[in-house]
Amino acid sequence: MQNKTANQSDWKNRMGIGLMILIFSAISVLSIHPYKPVNAEKLVFIKTSVDNSLYSDDYLLREKQYYYTCFDKIFAATVRTFGIDIPVLLFVSYSVSICATFLGIYLIAVRLFGKTEVGMLSLFFFLFANKASLPGVSVLGTVFTERTAALPMLLFAMYFFLQKKYLHSYLLQGLAFLLHPLSASYVVAMLFVSSVFNIRQTGIRTFLMCLGLFLILISPMLIWKLLNSPGTLNMLHADSEWLELLRLRSAHHIFPFSWDGKDFLREGILLLTFLITWKYKPAPDHQRVILCSAVTIFLMWIAGTIFTEFLPLPIVIQFQLFRSSSWLIYFTVIYFANYFLRSMREEKNIFARLMIVFVSIGIFYGPSHRWLYNYMTFSVISGLLICCDFPHRRNISLTQFGAGLTTVTLVLGSAYLIRDGFDFSRYDGQREKEWVSVQIWARTHTDPEDMFIVPPNISGFRDESERAIYGDWKDGTQMFFNPAFGYEWIRRMKALGYREDMPVRSFENLDKLGEGFEDLSESDFLRIGDEIRADDREIFLVMTRERGSLNFPELYRNEKFTVYKVSHSVIPAD
Repeated sequence: MQNKTANQSDWKNRMGIGLMILIFSAISVLSIHPYKPVNAEKLVFIKTSVDNSLYSDDYLLREKQYYYTCFDKIFAATVRTFGIDIPVLLFVSYSVSICATFLGIYLIAVRLFGKTEVGMLSLFFFLFANKASLPGVSVLGTVFTERTAALPMLLFAMYFFLQKKYLHSYLLQGLAFLLHPLSASYVVAMLFVSSVFNIRQTGIRTFLMCLGLFLILISPMLIWKLLNSPGTLNMLHADSEWLELLRLRSAHHIFPFSWDGKDFLREGILLLTFLITWKYKPAPDHQRVILCSAVTIFLMWIAGTIFTEFLPLPIVIQFQLFRSSSWLIYFTVIYFANYFLRSMREEKNIFARLMIVFVSIGIFYGPSHRWLYNYMTFSVISGLLICCDFPHRRNISLTQFGAGLTTVTLVLGSAYLIRDGFDFSRYDGQREKEWVSVQIWARTHTDPEDMFIVPPNISGFRDESERAIYGDWKDGTQMFFNPAFGYEWIRRMKALGYREDMPVRSFENLDKLGEGFEDLSESDFLRIGDEIRADDREIFLVMTRERGSLNFPELYRNEKFTVYKVSHSVIPAD
């Protein structure tokens, strides 16, 4: 009878945790980290995997052969097999991925510290910790990409490693590598180092079996890279022009000396917080895994600095090693949740409790001048005090603790929705509706082989239009894998108005790039049109209304944009 009662209680607890994870995931997707369906070149790669007639002769598609991932192929096969609409499948896949990510965080937290409350509070901190890692990558993506799909696999790989289920862990690492080699490589490095330093516990035979399994799984990707690598990329020598272009377009990802001092201060505080939380450590074998992982991240930072700023090495640059700092945030969130609960229960002084709460707010949420955000921060403080003070003083149950956290989360999530005006949509993440309207017009009024010249400072035109473009600023990210693409990209940006004296770096001051585009004459656009024109192709130009009228046939206009046909039938007036 006791066993039956215990099983029922355990089942109810699991159901409660599952419901909590679902609620947190829904709030994340709809409110705190609202889903954005669009991600430029990734969506283009997916759509062309479904229908290769789209984006005829777009220069971006030539780089698909160097974009080493099985993600778009798996996604396209799912669309073709089940006939699911791409936006719907993207949204469903993203929602499942976020749910699995929260579950992974929860399981790691409970495995490390053996307490369900720590897992619950880790979810709470993780949901609201809207911090980016050092290279400006969000710890929880809002777009369904290879990284978003691979993250849950990697979290479960870490969980199984902590459980000493090493084959399960390396299996998931291999599968994640097929989706996103970049994200997987950081976890592979961390767990490889952990395996080596704990080889007695792991066992040499088991370690070799795991390594063999991993290499077999990723072999298709290695063969792809070996047989299909761009000729302009020397993995041991960095071309100076390529480096300058990377600094121009993607310095925020790879060149630490170009980053703001506040980024390092924030990361330093996070690292200090992580070390302070070691006052309450998990079991020694678990702590060794986390310690080995943290040291590996630190070593990757050192390598990322040396081999980008001092001795640039393409193979290191491509790995973008500072992205590994996301895992430091995951670890800190979990460790701090345990530290928070232990401190609250052991500290009798209410002012000391308040200080711990305020410190947690500062670490994870940062300062803000928005009044609504400040009120919400106060609500977070109040909610955490209620949830964490009552169990100490009045012996509140685990269910009540979880219900309190969930209630506070629902209130904050609703406040975010109110602030954003309930404009969530699973179909379109581009905020400027006039820009989307132009794309829809292009898709419904032009032929698939036609091409558009668009303002280079505004991305996403390909998404809804399903038409090729001459180029935009965001395209430049593909030069990581092929320097030749970078040279072609910058040539096109110059044709679209970019000048070397413009203060445009990464994604800063893109308005200047837009001004350069608007300064171009009809003759400039005719030259671009002649470059990309073909017998069965028409060339169209999208221009902002601020530019004024051009001496080309006007085909469409809305409040912000005008579409022209680039044609020699009208003599331009320079």
